[in-house]
Amino acid sequence: MEPYEHILVATDLSDDSDAAVMRALDLAQRYGSRLTLLHVVDYTVDELPIDWLETGEDNSDEFLRNWAEQALTELAAELDRERTQTAVIMNVKSPVREILEYSNNHGVDLVVLAAHGRQGLSAWVKSASTSVFQKSRCDVMAIRI
Repeated sequence: MEPYEHILVATDLSDDSDAAVMRALDLAQRYGSRLTLLHVVDYTVDELPIDWLETGEDNSDEFLRNWAEQALTELAAELDRERTQTAVIMNVKSPVREILEYSNNHGVDLVVLAAHGRQGLSAWVKSASTSVFQKSRCDVMAIRI
């Protein structure tokens, strides 16, 4: 088996997704891989960070992009790794499609993401991690949170 050359970790920037980021970092260090932190901006008005209200900005999309870029840049700096890059995508389709398109178009050979361990009725609802797993052209690692 060839070592992974480009690992993509899709993060929603929550504390829960930190486990996926740390696992992806560990793998990238082991394989000497390039690591990309990806966040797809996919918020409704109800989910806007409280910081937006304090700015008085009218353009929530611009605020969200800047906020996500800053958060990813800070996260990449915390990882203190030369071969880490960041990408923020404004959701124009769906987060799943954006993750798949990014991985297909950027030579990603492993996608790492956090997955909720669901049981019962909620297990019937397709999660983003399940959809990425089913449709991805490359390996997918789901970290249970």
